[in-house]
Amino acid sequence: MADDILDYFDDFDEHSKVIVMRYFSFESEAHIYAAQLKKAGIPCFISNSHISTALPLGGTGDVSLHVKEQDIQAAQAVLDELDNTKQQSDFREATLEDIEFERKANQPLVKSYWFWIIIVIILLLVLRTFLRASGLVFWGWDAF
Repeated sequence: MADDILDYFDDFDEHSKVIVMRYFSFESEAHIYAAQLKKAGIPCFISNSHISTALPLGGTGDVSLHVKEQDIQAAQAVLDELDNTKQQSDFREATLEDIEFERKANQPLVKSYWFWIIIVIILLLVLRTFLRASGLVFWGWDAF
């Protein structure tokens, strides 16, 4: 059971001091960092996660990641490595295919011939409705 949960201190000494390692705005991000600490063998737990679930827009109290005082330096090294990996993976150079896709996706709708076909069909349907309503065209005379 101890291996399945993130907030379990296996051997907790009563004289150990537990400190807040970092504050997070989102619970999911705190769980990612806690999982990395646990993977590195550093016991930790998360607090204030229930308030962030109840009020998810923030500003109510940040989610806290706690570790033992003797594990601060090892935990900081793991968190710094995770921060560096996160920053490096967020940026990617655009390829020519990406640029072409963005150009086509942002192409104005008016230049598309499908746009004009749909507009003509709508106008014909509106014209048919007005002609029927005015009595100029009888119900049996038009084929559509």
